[in-house]
Amino acid sequence: MHRTWPGVIAVLLSSLLGCTSISSDLNAAHAFYRDARYEQSMLWLSELEGETAAMERPDLAHFCYLRGMTAFRLGQREDALHFLVLADVLSTEDKSLLPEQWRSVMERTLQEITPTGASSHARNSLRPDTI
Repeated sequence: MHRTWPGVIAVLLSSLLGCTSISSDLNAAHAFYRDARYEQSMLWLSELEGETAAMERPDLAHFCYLRGMTAFRLGQREDALHFLVLADVLSTEDKSLLPEQWRSVMERTLQEITPTGASSHARNSLRPDTI
C-alpha cells in the first residue's frame, strides 16, 4: 500500500495526540485521587477504561494502580482486587513502571483484600464469609 507523506503525518499526529490525551486524563484522575476526590477520579478512570488497549505499559500500570486504589477507597473491593492484581503483575515484570511508594501501598492493600480461602471474592471485614 502506498502512503503519501501527509497521510503518514496525519496518522502519526493522531496517534501522538491520543497518547497525550491518555496521559493528561490519567494525570487529571491522579490529581483527583490525591485530593481524596475519589468519585471524580473514578469518573475520569471509567472514561479511560475503554482506552486501555492503546495505552503504553507505563500508562497501563498507572491506570490499573489508580483504578484499583480508587475502587478500594470507594469500598468497591472486587474491582480493587481486579485492577490491583493487574498493576502488581505489570510492576513485577518491570519495577520501573510504578514508584516504590505506590508498590508498597499496593502490596498492603492487596494483603488486606486478597482472599485467603477458596473464594474468588475480595476479603471484606463486613462480610465474614470472605475472610
